[in-house]
Formats: sequence, C-alpha cells, structure tokens
Amino acid sequence: MIFDVSSLFALFWVPYVIMVNFAVTRVIAALFLKSTLEVAAREKEKVANEAKKKKDKVAKRLKHIFKLADGSGDGCVELEDFRRMLDEPDV
Repeated sequence: MIFDVSSLFALFWVPYVIMVNFAVTRVIAALFLKSTLEVAAREKEKVANEAKKKKDKVAKRLKHIFKLADGSGDGCVELEDFRRMLDEPDV
C-alpha cells in the first residue's frame, strides 16, 4: 500500500499507528485503574464502618460500666464507688 501511494506516506502512517496503539493501551489501563480505585474506596469505607461499630460497642460497654459504678445515681463516680467496682469480677 505504501508503495502504491508514496514512500513518504510511511512518515505519517507509522506515527499514526503508534499513537493509536498508545491511546488504546492508555484507555484500557485507565479502565483497570478506575475499577481498582472504586474497589479501594469501598474497602476503605467498609473498614471505617467496622471501626465505628467497634468504637460504638466499646463506648456502650464503658457507659454501662460507669452506670453500674455510679451508686448514688448523680452521674458522678465517687472514690468509694470506683473502689467497689474494682473489686467486682465483671469489670
């Protein structure tokens, strides 16, 4: 084909083929990268949700412990209440 038109046609044809192959390769790589980033974002969100659930569970447990420690019911844990709670095996 090149010899039918001109040998100078190769100066335009070869760079064109190289650029098209490069562009197609970049598009395919971009699709893989997009999928990878989406999965990473979902994983990060999942880890954050699990950490929040764990933190909420610990906070709920601590709130329960301090509610049990508050013998007078005034919202404050006094020294004698604290010492009493230290002697309990559940704490």
